Order: sequence, then C-alpha cells, then structure tokens
Amino acid sequence: MSDITVRAVRPGDFAQWRALYRGYADFYKVEQTEEAAATVWSWVNDPGHEVGALVAEDAGGRLLGLAHYRPFARPLSATVGCFLDDLFVAPEHRGSGAADLLLGTLRELAAERGWSVVRWITADDNHRARAKYDQVATRTMWVTYDMPRPAPDLPAPHDRVAWTGGATRASAGQLAARYPPPARNRTAVVFDHGSAP
Repeated sequence: MSDITVRAVRPGDFAQWRALYRGYADFYKVEQTEEAAATVWSWVNDPGHEVGALVAEDAGGRLLGLAHYRPFARPLSATVGCFLDDLFVAPEHRGSGAADLLLGTLRELAAERGWSVVRWITADDNHRARAKYDQVATRTMWVTYDMPRPAPDLPAPHDRVAWTGGATRASAGQLAARYPPPARNRTAVVFDHGSAP
C-alpha cells in the first residue's frame, strides 16, 4: 500500500482512466458510449464543474482505481455532503489497499471542505465491496428509489393524473412497461458524520 498514492485526475490520464471507467461500467452491465465517457471526462477536468475525480496510482505511474465524487446539499441538516458516485479498482489490483486509500483521501477531502458526510450506494449483491464498506462506514436504513423521466410518447405527469383524485389516463400497465424497475438493488452507506438524510 505504501507504493500507492492518491491524487486528482490529470488531463494526461485519459487512456488509463477510460480503461478503468469501462471496467466499472462493464461490472454493472451498463452500456457506456464513448460520447458519454467523454462528457464525464470533460466534467472531471473542468475546475468549475461539481464532479471531481481521484485516482490511485502505483510507483510506476499505473492507475489502479478511480473515484468520482461531488458535493450535495442536505437541507434537513443545513449542511453539504459529499456523494461518491463511482468507486472502482481494477480486478487485478483488488486487495492492494487502493480502495482504502481512495476512501481515506475522500474522507480527508470532505473534512477539509466542511462536508458533513460522505455517502454512496452499491449493489445489494456486491458482497466483496460491501465487506470493505462495512469496515469504514455505516450502512443506513435508507432505501434508494430512481424515478426516470417520462417517456417521450407519454403526456407530462400533470396531464396523466387529475390531482383531485380522478382517474389516471395512462394505465398502470402502460406506465410499468415504460418505467421498469432498476436491474439491481442498491444499498446506501455513509461515513457517519451525521444522521439526517
């Protein structure tokens, strides 16, 4: 672990970052276009964008893992937290300590910036990652929901439902066909700096 350092991503890291991010997308069976990857790359290299990126690097300059993160407002506690969107270590480097270093650096960054919590989600069946997360963070009681935007051929929500209790114009079957549930369950975990959501 002593030969691994964590730093902010640099413009010259693109090829190695892309290989890692492709591995992350493949792990979650998400089809990721080159255009989408280029968009994320532009975000993490733009100091004015909210998304930041850390990478774990070995002594030879090889990138072993990445973390994408961003601040998020927490109105109930009137604080700002840090959301860890993506955390990935290449399979051949798991157990190297890279994940610990990425998480530890993110915790330090959160402390420096006054963020009240570091929060992330993971797949319910991602047992290896969850075993690691259980060592450094607290699993919460919160359940994550995703509400996709309306399909282009459906009316807007205010057109579908009469808010006074009238009938829904789109049937439940039509809505279920257009809004399937997520493929994998997710579990939220946090560094326990506060209890409010």
